[in-house]
Amino acid sequence: MNTTKGFQQVTLGPEVRLFVHVVPTFKRTSAAVFFHNDLSPEHVAALGILPRVLRRGNTLWPTAMALERELALLYGAHLGTGVQKRGDRQISWFLLNLPSDRYVDTPILSQGLRLLREVILSPIIENGGLASEYVEQEKQLQVGRIRSLINVKARWAILRCIEEMFRDEPYRLHELGTEEQVRELTPQILLRNHTRQIREAPIDIYIVGDVEINELKRVVGGLSLPTRAPKTLPKTVVRPGNAQVRTVIDEEVMGQGWLVLGFRTDIAYSDAERYAMYFLNGVLGGFVHSKLFVNVREKASLAYQASSSYNANKGFMLAYAGIDPKYYDQTLEIMLKQIDAIRQGDISDDEMNATRSRLIAQALLTQDSPLAQMITHLSGSMEGVEETTDELTARLKRVTKKDIVDVAERVRLDTIYFLKGVSR
Repeated sequence: MNTTKGFQQVTLGPEVRLFVHVVPTFKRTSAAVFFHNDLSPEHVAALGILPRVLRRGNTLWPTAMALERELALLYGAHLGTGVQKRGDRQISWFLLNLPSDRYVDTPILSQGLRLLREVILSPIIENGGLASEYVEQEKQLQVGRIRSLINVKARWAILRCIEEMFRDEPYRLHELGTEEQVRELTPQILLRNHTRQIREAPIDIYIVGDVEINELKRVVGGLSLPTRAPKTLPKTVVRPGNAQVRTVIDEEVMGQGWLVLGFRTDIAYSDAERYAMYFLNGVLGGFVHSKLFVNVREKASLAYQASSSYNANKGFMLAYAGIDPKYYDQTLEIMLKQIDAIRQGDISDDEMNATRSRLIAQALLTQDSPLAQMITHLSGSMEGVEETTDELTARLKRVTKKDIVDVAERVRLDTIYFLKGVSR
């Protein structure tokens, strides 16, 4: 058992790990199961919908109503499911939240874990597939979710920029798949994907709360899995790209536009330079004191929103602004000047201090959320990095202006994407 990194790790089997963070101050316990899969055009839609279909019912509690009644008996426990894209992986998750055993005077965590096991491992099977009624209902809902992505224009522009940036890599895929892929799913396809995932996917089980580690090892160890032949997934591939900048323009009937700049780096999650990249993003556009907000929005009055984000797992940064389409050229010029200014060392003490303060505050905020703790730890562990909040904040405190300038030299503009508003 590894106890050196905040989360205590117990290996339960080949590619099955239990991570436990004992937090005596938490009055509720959170338990989550994460399945790791490669991002794949063949499986992305099926894996994107599977957790929701499984949440509908199983052999013990065959309807959502029956499952909700069982959760209510566990003192109002809540079960959530979902899927996310992280690095080159598509990760399905099942999250159970319930009161701590200590406060209800009964071992409901062990009951909850058994419920979680039944939801995942005992789906309703009919005619060689998952329950057709549940599959068809969830397909309709999933199509609606996919269609809704275009409704928030800022989000849609970012998704399209990512799609173009990584057009030759699996990362271009959205974790829900496409509308066409979802419509082609059948109960049999879903059952095959579910069986394959149970057999092959690496599994991480996380538990956060006021728990007793030895008792957990006994309970979780007793929740046996089917025979497995798991795969070992590689770390995320981070590519700096080539020297050619692509410009992609989509037009849509609307009165505004969204300009998104996609920057690649050669900095992987496991590289020490990652911490300086957090700062680079913070100085550029991560906060209201950042250069994009001040120079594009406040001084030039060209945008009603201007900011940036950094994806440490995949090693890229996006800068974006919501603008009037007629200000495209002017906005693009000013946005590019901000990254050039950072390369030249134009970083004030106020920018450094404000960025450091906000980055550390963000890191500390994860301590209040069990799910945030899990996701933060999972993001690192899948890339071979595990660090506590104290270790992260210590690294952030040591970042210098020179560190930021150095990583800025390794940031290369890859894609200019513009969602241009046009009149009818």
